[in-house]
Amino acid sequence: MSQSSALGRVGKIVRIVKMLSGPIWLLFLLAFAARTWLLHGSHGPASLGAYLGSLLLVVVIGIITWLGALGLAKMARLSRRGEERFMVMSTLGALLPAPPLAVRESIGWRGPNSLLALSLPPAGGYSYIASLIVLFISCFALLVAIGACISNFWLKQFIITHLRRLTIFPLVYCFITFIVVLVINSLSIVPDTQRYVEVLMGMALPFFLAALFTTPYMLTQWYEERQVAQSVTIRIVFHIAMLILISLYFCSLLIFYVQMS
Repeated sequence: MSQSSALGRVGKIVRIVKMLSGPIWLLFLLAFAARTWLLHGSHGPASLGAYLGSLLLVVVIGIITWLGALGLAKMARLSRRGEERFMVMSTLGALLPAPPLAVRESIGWRGPNSLLALSLPPAGGYSYIASLIVLFISCFALLVAIGACISNFWLKQFIITHLRRLTIFPLVYCFITFIVVLVINSLSIVPDTQRYVEVLMGMALPFFLAALFTTPYMLTQWYEERQVAQSVTIRIVFHIAMLILISLYFCSLLIFYVQMS
């Protein structure tokens, strides 16, 4: 039993190494290059130490997100392809922050406290449309996660259980973070705590997006586990629609970054 367990762990490690040695590295490198460009524009060449420190922090957050996504995927018992999609999307979401965090990162702790003011630039132009798209997809992913966790208490079927297992801990983390910062704010220990809430809770957003983007593989896994024939047309259409949504999200992010810089 122990030998088979050890062989299983070795097999998982080999599979992860193979996945990382493939073209997926190009996505991570592109995302890291975009984040590097943003940080360079905010820090400038004068503050080299702060710039390198920020890059190191990005790498650490990316690694933590990757490991956290791996743990959530194991807990959700995703299929092999679903596990890979969830881990990759979570890490990309961590490397490419949402507009409010990107703006906060570029201006430091200065600027408005309003999350909406940071999310939406002045009306008009590609940047405004791109930020609206990112905001809509992010809110939709969050609502799907909350809905899955609530409905799972009486509807334990379809892909809801997988969604709940992927998002329950990020949701609990957001709730605890909000309560802790609320208490700190009420005691006036640290000023402008809303800005810290944005950063801390923003670290959970990639998991919600990744869970949404992984739903086609959850649906396929649900059919396979019950040995029910899935319509090829439905599967293809669902995968294509999700790929379009993924492309729309990340392309909108890149457009926002270009306009912001």
